[in-house]
Amino acid sequence: MLHFLQQLTVLYVEDENHIREGYSKVLKRHFKEVFCASDGLEGLEMYKQYLPDIVITDIRMPNKNGIEMAKDILNITPKQIIVFTTAHSESEYTMQALEMQVSGYMLKPVDKNKLVEKLNNLAENLLANRENIKHQKAIQSILNTQSNILILTDLEDIEFASKSFFDLFNVTNKEEFSQKFKRFIDIFSPCDDCCCIKSKNDFIKSYKDNAECQKIVSISYDGHVKKYQIKIDTVMTESEELYVVSLWDVTSLHEEKLNAEFRADYDELTKVYTRVKFNDIYEIEFLRAQRYQREFSLAILDIDHFKSINDQFGHLIGDEVLQKFAKYCLDNLRSTDLFFRWGGEEFVLILSETSQEQASLVCEKLRRGLTELEFPFGIILSISIGLSSIRENDSKNGLFERADKALFKAKQSGRNQVVVSEKTRYAN
Repeated sequence: MLHFLQQLTVLYVEDENHIREGYSKVLKRHFKEVFCASDGLEGLEMYKQYLPDIVITDIRMPNKNGIEMAKDILNITPKQIIVFTTAHSESEYTMQALEMQVSGYMLKPVDKNKLVEKLNNLAENLLANRENIKHQKAIQSILNTQSNILILTDLEDIEFASKSFFDLFNVTNKEEFSQKFKRFIDIFSPCDDCCCIKSKNDFIKSYKDNAECQKIVSISYDGHVKKYQIKIDTVMTESEELYVVSLWDVTSLHEEKLNAEFRADYDELTKVYTRVKFNDIYEIEFLRAQRYQREFSLAILDIDHFKSINDQFGHLIGDEVLQKFAKYCLDNLRSTDLFFRWGGEEFVLILSETSQEQASLVCEKLRRGLTELEFPFGIILSISIGLSSIRENDSKNGLFERADKALFKAKQSGRNQVVVSEKTRYAN
């Protein structure tokens, strides 16, 4: 079946008139259009004008030989199909022709049937490649029109990717991308709330195990870190399993979420944990201590006569005092202690794995150290602290209420002291 040739054009270059006329008649019966030239110079000009699909050329010709013409053509179209025809006596050109890795090399006199058969095979491959390129361009065009980033990959190598994906890494194609990253999954960087990226299998498992709202990946490149919502669909081909990876940029949403979480967790003024955060952590820590029968203590701190500071110096100075006090506490507590703003001038301290005696020392050290801290306008600050520790068959409400009562007793007894649930440790 020679129908492949009927879709293509050919340039035939031969300096001998009778040979050119004879073969051109055969070629015209099979090709869509045939262009003929009598030497390499004319052939090159005709190639530039018509850009034929296939070039058939003799090697030894006047003005410009076939090899010289072929080199010029390949500079224009690197993958151009070129078939040489030559005589045995032209062996000095043979190595040059073979080194060019052209599509065909036939000895004169050329059998017309074999020539047509050879050309038809070349045409079939050419059309198949064009169809493949057409499909690739169609796929690429579809990918590029999507608002999200799309990649077809086995998670190691990239088959296709949208332009937006390549733009992300300042490359134009998958070959340039592979020079920067050994594997596709190497683009992902580890983060606490992201899918695991250690290996291909870990990545898929992590993706499947995560809830839909947690399918997040982090990409870090050129100093920029972005978060993406990821979706992975499996595509089975005849030879392998591929994945369609979709990425949506959720960096701004993720930052808003983190900011919202920060606002919920941290007091805006003092930058310590909020009362809401205390409620979350306190129950967990209390239940852990109760379950494993560990020591656990809780302290409530109140700045003495704070209202008078606001009344005398104004709320801006009062805020400055609160900020400096909170920083002092954070700087002087142990790394395992958790510090919260309860409200106003009241703060709460969770001391896990800490007995009543140890907690008392921590609180007393905190109280005493305030005397060395300088505040605006020479303000001298003191605090009252109520402390309680976990008991057998205790409840979290019971523990908190005992600390609160101890604080009340500390204030009633003259302030500037630590009161340990039912026991008082007075200031010196």
